[in-house]
Amino acid sequence: TAHHLHSSAGGQRSESCGWASSAQDWASKRFASSPDEVYRSAVRVISLHCEVKSQDPPNRFIRFHIGMTALSWGDNIGLAVEPQSNGASLVKVGVESSGGGLVSWGSGRKQVLQIFRWMDDDLLAQGP
Repeated sequence: TAHHLHSSAGGQRSESCGWASSAQDWASKRFASSPDEVYRSAVRVISLHCEVKSQDPPNRFIRFHIGMTALSWGDNIGLAVEPQSNGASLVKVGVESSGGGLVSWGSGRKQVLQIFRWMDDDLLAQGP
């Protein structure tokens, strides 16, 4: 099943992978670990800190919600882990604002970067 996340950043879409293209470097991160290890790590840390909406293990995709703040109704975030040719992984995220149909890349940045830090720590703790 293809998962589509849309970006308001220029409105361009990358048809090759079904993801919206984005100029934001924070919206993706490379990990040295295998895609399966990275996906399991994402599920672990997201389950601890966020509300999981759905999981699609065969496609290494998870959708979750981060809570409301004074400035936001919260965001639904989709995270996908893609295999890389060297055995490493590329994690990509898309942020969907809960308050309406508009996509809100900026509001999820801090939370996404925190999740990436938690994943780094989690993968280190798992060892080689």
